[in-house]
Amino acid sequence: MVTTMLSYGDTLLENEFIESLPISKLSSHFLNSDIITFNLETVISDSITSSIDKAFNFKTSTRNLKDFKSILSDKLLVCNIANNHILDFGVEGLKDTIENMIKLDFSFVGYSQNLKVEEGILFREVNGIKFAFLGAHNADNVTVHKPGLTSLDESLCAKVNYAKHKSDFVILHLHWGEELSVCPSPNQVKFAHMLIESGVDVILGHHPHILQSIENYKNGIIAYSQGNFQMITYDYSIKTKISMILSFEFNQKKVSYKIIPVVINKRIPNLIQDPINAKLYSEYMIEADYYFKKNSWFMFYIYTSKQYLIDSLQAWKIRLNKREKRLVLKILRWLLSKKTITMFLFLPFNLVFVNSISRKIIRKSKEKTL
Repeated sequence: MVTTMLSYGDTLLENEFIESLPISKLSSHFLNSDIITFNLETVISDSITSSIDKAFNFKTSTRNLKDFKSILSDKLLVCNIANNHILDFGVEGLKDTIENMIKLDFSFVGYSQNLKVEEGILFREVNGIKFAFLGAHNADNVTVHKPGLTSLDESLCAKVNYAKHKSDFVILHLHWGEELSVCPSPNQVKFAHMLIESGVDVILGHHPHILQSIENYKNGIIAYSQGNFQMITYDYSIKTKISMILSFEFNQKKVSYKIIPVVINKRIPNLIQDPINAKLYSEYMIEADYYFKKNSWFMFYIYTSKQYLIDSLQAWKIRLNKREKRLVLKILRWLLSKKTITMFLFLPFNLVFVNSISRKIIRKSKEKTL
């Protein structure tokens, strides 16, 4: 028997999205899937008000989670909470989110009570097929002394191996990579391959807020970044609005998938059905695939440097407007960090080469279609 799964990227579960879903052209894809899994990029709370110092702090009402679940009440809903916004309202916000999810019987991954290998794994059986779900991110991680987010490091391989021996398929959410970068780093590619070899069947990446390539490696599928789905961003370029849903089919022996291109308008995702957005999506993915095939630290830093610096400066501006305490010291630490210095060193290469590379990629693509 076949089990179907829908997956997508960064999501806030805002009112407008939930209200639009039943009448959206996306609704049939949701309603025809057995499993829906995504990255929940927000705290779920009605009571927590004290936020931490950062540019954006996201919080969504428990009613939104309840309404979303009621629309899809017969589906297995699994969200990843291992990300950089689940702690926007501190540890209390994280705890409140978990309590609210348990109350509403909403499945989640990305959190571990302790360092035991079996911790942080969600096992579910759908249509006779056994699934194991995990999520990981490097922030406020679980330790010997306290629970926390599941660590994104080599210890994950042991969890994956354990999960694989108790399931037919292992689905792993990874919140990783560089924001607004079209390509994963060489370390990400290497680690993704290691995880597939450890037993993962599907890796679902998110955090960059834009799409990255999908790789078929051995018997596994790696979506390095699924981009935004229903998200706030101060980068209003088309690359943050072009996205995708992945529709998977599982039988007892194999998994296959198809891509459903999406465009985001006023924070609401819609199917791409017009030729203009279809062309933009196609050209963007051609560029993403080019950088992935050329995967190297040199190409990674060339592409990433300019956007990293712009993104960081915009974030500092927002934090300045919030009158955040000790901000000058924080900015100095950022300026003197190894990462920022490296990005500044690669900035001239970006300014000289990236636009010409993009034009060359599109020109070659057009020549192939003639």
